[in-house]
Amino acid sequence: MMNRILKIAVSMAFLGVTTVSYSQKREIIPLNCHFYPISESDTLNLAYHAVITHLEGDITLKRVVDRQNRVLRITKEGYNTEYSYLEQTTETLDQNGKLKSKMTRNKDNGMFHTAYYDNEVFLGEVIYKPIEGYEITKAGQIPISLVEKNEFEPTPDFDKTTWNKSLANNLRYPQHARDLKETGTVILALLINENSEVIQIEVANPEDISKSLAKEAIRVASMYKGKFNAATDYNGNPVESWLYIPIGFRLN
Repeated sequence: MMNRILKIAVSMAFLGVTTVSYSQKREIIPLNCHFYPISESDTLNLAYHAVITHLEGDITLKRVVDRQNRVLRITKEGYNTEYSYLEQTTETLDQNGKLKSKMTRNKDNGMFHTAYYDNEVFLGEVIYKPIEGYEITKAGQIPISLVEKNEFEPTPDFDKTTWNKSLANNLRYPQHARDLKETGTVILALLINENSEVIQIEVANPEDISKSLAKEAIRVASMYKGKFNAATDYNGNPVESWLYIPIGFRLN
């Protein structure tokens, strides 16, 4: 199955090398529970730290650790010179350091391959091809070709048409932000419980956006009356999960 991904899986070893040496440049960035950067003074919302190191060969390594210094994510990004595209690999680990998933993404065209694990036991894999959709293989089953949703990814669905109409009818550019020519994209985080109910709305990227735009995005999202569907786990059971939705503010 991996051979059907254009220029992506064949280079998983490219970013997996461990013999490169470290440069002197190193950053430590505080993150909130949504893995977005926050101010160093925002100790209330501090959940993780990203430790970013720039390696030889223009490769960037990012390790995300929790407050107990446990590594939860490892991301490597660099240019694949053999196939001429920007490649990113991300491993997610549980609190015991066991592999939960590994994604290899072609950042130039959006294609990716992800393998999922439970207690390091292989569950299945997904290939995503823009326009075509998802190709899913579960352990011991025949592949399911070209479906609209990644069943392994706990991301709730919602009525996009109703959502877009709600935005068009209710979104207002704050005058204060307009006067200051403030623009940007608010990443809304909606917590949806097992009963498909929205129980919390907040801004995932507070450092990237002005307070007035963030407030307007939350106001509009709170007015949305469309249907949400709960995320599901690998066994099809509904689970509580965050849904991330971008809302862009641009001045003409």
